[in-house]
Amino acid sequence: MSSQVKYGIYLIFYFGKRKNKDLFMSRIKNTILEKYIKQIEIITIDLQK
Repeated sequence: MSSQVKYGIYLIFYFGKRKNKDLFMSRIKNTILEKYIKQIEIITIDLQK
C-alpha cells in the first residue's frame, strides 16, 4: 500500500528560550529531505512564558 498524501504539516510546540528559537527551527528544517521541503508546512506555536 502506498501513501497518497502529497503534503504534510509539522506542528511544533516550542517551550525553549527565545534566543534559541531560530537555531531550533533551522535544525527542524535540516531534518526534512530537500525533495519534500516545498510540500511540508512548519507551524510553530510559541509557548514561552
